[in-house]
Amino acid sequence: MPPDRSHGRASDSFSRVAVFAIVALIIFGCATAASLVPIRFKTDFSPGTHLLGQVTSVGSRHEIVGNRNLYSQLLAAGLADADITDGRIVLARINCCGGPDEDSNSRIVYVPRDLETTAGDIVEIRLGSQGGPSSRAEMHQVVRIREKARQQYASCRWVPDCSSCWNRVIYCDGLEAEGWVRKGGMDWWVLFPEDAENSTTRPSGQAPSAPRASRY
Repeated sequence: MPPDRSHGRASDSFSRVAVFAIVALIIFGCATAASLVPIRFKTDFSPGTHLLGQVTSVGSRHEIVGNRNLYSQLLAAGLADADITDGRIVLARINCCGGPDEDSNSRIVYVPRDLETTAGDIVEIRLGSQGGPSSRAEMHQVVRIREKARQQYASCRWVPDCSSCWNRVIYCDGLEAEGWVRKGGMDWWVLFPEDAENSTTRPSGQAPSAPRASRY
């Protein structure tokens, strides 16, 4: 499938995307004077569920720490100051392309040190949790880079093939064999925690699995 024409928007700067996000009253802002809305954890799915997303912007430590609201929320979500270095905090979209759902369903995600992402990469995201009285908070985290931006949608793509549609989702070849299914109000491809834990097709060197959780 030819590259998605929206792919170029994935190279927008982290701060520029953040300004738009705040104006749209979505999940976060960075390096702006605007008020910050909380990192979004609520979805149809339990913590530990895997989703597919496309990195749209990559933050630097200077940008993140310079926004005290975002910085404090990341610490409250389970990250340490030492975790917040250049390239460790990214914004990923789950829906494409344009319209309110692309923005409202985007996620701030932590990238472990053994992975390197750039704008346009297709990534596998493990959903975190805001925690509670008896559980610790855990940040959303990239666990696998499914396809680098330079591969030009070789094995992953936005479906359906409709450039004017707002609610397209990412599909990658072979998802069904790995245990992925389409669920939820947005019809996302998801991998439930127990399936992620039991999958025999997971690559080596990925981030540790989250604790088991029941389906939503």
